[in-house]
Amino acid sequence: MVIELNTFQLEYNVIGPDGKTYVVDLRNKICICRCFDLDKYPCVHAIVAAMKLKQENRTNEVRDLYDLCSKYYLVELWVLAYVNTIYPVPHKTEWTIPSEIQELYALPLKYNKNKGRIQETRKPSVGERRRKHKLQPDSNLEKWFQSESGSPEQSEY
Repeated sequence: MVIELNTFQLEYNVIGPDGKTYVVDLRNKICICRCFDLDKYPCVHAIVAAMKLKQENRTNEVRDLYDLCSKYYLVELWVLAYVNTIYPVPHKTEWTIPSEIQELYALPLKYNKNKGRIQETRKPSVGERRRKHKLQPDSNLEKWFQSESGSPEQSEY
């Protein structure tokens, strides 16, 4: 669904099939989805707005979808970039390399490759706590129940 917001500025409100609203400015080549202004290539929302513009027979403003693309996407510019002759590189045996360059030799970096998976230590969660004291089977349980005074007779238990 396309709603024209501003006739002079060529601003349109495009509602996509997902229900989201996109504002497209065809004069400045901007869309809220940012694909149109970053890639300099019309996004789906800009194409729909341009089709609406063409249906209204206002073709003097945007004649074709190619007018919305950056000039760097056009074939003519690529042809002009490579209009000069590009000479092929000769075979490796015919290369002329100075002797001081041929004497240089780059060794690969030395490193020790660790074998196996990297072991990670487990960190306890917030709700977990680790026991500081472990009871041994041969330990004296009476010392655990003693009061601060140290005598088992004065203990409440």
